[in-house]
Amino acid sequence: KSVLDQAIRILQAMIDVTSDAGWLRTALSTMNLMQMIMQGRMITESSLLTLPHIMRDHVNKLKGRGITVLPQLIDLCATNAQRAQKTLADCGVSQRNAEQTVTLCRRLPVVNVKAFVDKTNSSDGRTIHVKLQREGKSCGSKAPTAHTPRFPKIKEEGWWIVVGDVVNDELLALRRISFGDRAHVKLKCPKGSSHGGRAPRLVVFFMSDSYIGLDQEIELNAADALDRADDDDDDDADTFWILPPKETEPFWLGE
Repeated sequence: KSVLDQAIRILQAMIDVTSDAGWLRTALSTMNLMQMIMQGRMITESSLLTLPHIMRDHVNKLKGRGITVLPQLIDLCATNAQRAQKTLADCGVSQRNAEQTVTLCRRLPVVNVKAFVDKTNSSDGRTIHVKLQREGKSCGSKAPTAHTPRFPKIKEEGWWIVVGDVVNDELLALRRISFGDRAHVKLKCPKGSSHGGRAPRLVVFFMSDSYIGLDQEIELNAADALDRADDDDDDDADTFWILPPKETEPFWLGE
């Protein structure tokens, strides 16, 4: 227990250091490591294995039914709980265990994330607005408790919001938050930041500090965010789950 407590503090300090240094990939990898400690699972494994009563043979059978990652099962449980229970039962999960798994999935966070750039001119850079809206049952203004059965202490859900240039591997802004039903976060993107040699591609990462597989990303217009005029004038993108191609789930460690 003491070792895990110290590990979390060390990782939080590492994220602070990588943020100050502007190391995007290293910061995201450290956040992934925090998720692994909280869930007691490797991020290279299926995110479905973080659920109770789900084993590897169940994961393989779920893949045959088009459910390859945790957000897909959460969506099914939210829209049709009975169908989700039947799907799990058909994959070999007992009826009682299937009910418990669906109940948990309906408690897991589903957050609608929207990001946009405030184009008002400012001498110290542009402001990026990130609006968060939790879907499902209201939890009020207080952050709910995270489901971390393998971690020895009770913990509330926490999130990082990261703005980074994925082409030049540069972290431009970071904020750690906890929230209830909704939140509005403002991050300052320094004018003319992103000093890599290639045209920047800016992404807002919404990263969990507790769960594997629930991260999201939103791409921004780099010209708007960095106050540049040399990029195409595309609209700001909306939110989407980071869903992997084929059977490989996304992760930053080792890339």
